[in-house]
Amino acid sequence: MKKPQRHPSIRPSHPGEIVADSITETGITKVALASALGVSRNTLHMLVTQQQDVSAEMAVRLEAVV
Repeated sequence: MKKPQRHPSIRPSHPGEIVADSITETGITKVALASALGVSRNTLHMLVTQQQDVSAEMAVRLEAVV
């Protein structure tokens, strides 16, 4: 079976965009989320503003918090 192709004009979502949406929906503060993840506010900021990719370690941390 052939895998459907993504339309070229639609870019994939950055994981930071999804985290930012979750912050907005849940109402958790970035300070509280950074603390729960065990990372600095700057590290969370870099992720949410899509300046940093999600490492394997960060993915595990995010899964544990959700």
